[in-house]
Amino acid sequence: MTTYFYSDPHFGHARILELAKRPFASIEHHDSELMRRYGDTVRPEDSVIWCGDVSFVGTRAANIVRALPGHKILCLGNHDSSATSMANRGFDAVVDSLTMHIAGHPVVVSHYPYQGYVREDGYDDVHNKDCYQPKVKGRAIIHGHTHSTVRVQGTAINVCVEAWNYRPVPITEIETLISKMF
Repeated sequence: MTTYFYSDPHFGHARILELAKRPFASIEHHDSELMRRYGDTVRPEDSVIWCGDVSFVGTRAANIVRALPGHKILCLGNHDSSATSMANRGFDAVVDSLTMHIAGHPVVVSHYPYQGYVREDGYDDVHNKDCYQPKVKGRAIIHGHTHSTVRVQGTAINVCVEAWNYRPVPITEIETLISKMF
């Protein structure tokens, strides 16, 4: 059994192709390719911690989430519905954020990055600043939300699909990155 991290697939969100410069011909191509890559990576006995922004379409999202393998835990993102609604769409657990230990270090897992985070292209997400996690010395964060291709910034690990070839990230990769941080 392996644990994976995954964020911001935005299933069914046609504008994400343009907004995040995703290399797919259509939203149908995008969704099927993300589902294929996820399915090629995750096994039924694995766990996947999703860091938010699952989709923009209710019924279709439920069908997609249920079709994907693994035990699925969702840290709610700004484009997700309520916890109850997301659980009804196929998530085994839905939380705002969680804390765990990886490679012997405390790690917060959230849709949002640390307070003070500014994307490498200078984009500053002023609308969601109150949701950003407080930065704590000695603690790493695993997050989504940014749609950045930069995987690591300080003690922050970005698991957005754009940074990981549109696939879930195995915890072994995360362990290696955290071990290099501290």
